[in-house]
Amino acid sequence: MLPGLAESTGVSLESVNVPGSLLRHHIGAIRLDADDGSPRIRADTTRYRVPGPLAAGGRRRRPPTRSAPAAPGATWCGSTR
Repeated sequence: MLPGLAESTGVSLESVNVPGSLLRHHIGAIRLDADDGSPRIRADTTRYRVPGPLAAGGRRRRPPTRSAPAAPGATWCGSTR
């Protein structure tokens, strides 16, 4: 875990197995891409910590009732509603 590349208030995740490669959310998929230093990859790799629903006394959400297949080598990201 690194300080966010787009903003230091966020975090970026670098691969342990492939140093210099970062987890990136791009076009609805989580990918592992090399850091090319571009503003786009800096924005795509920066995530922000937010309190979860249980931190505010909320209730757990039910598990997703539907899913979509991921492209080969990608993880699907989408709404669970």
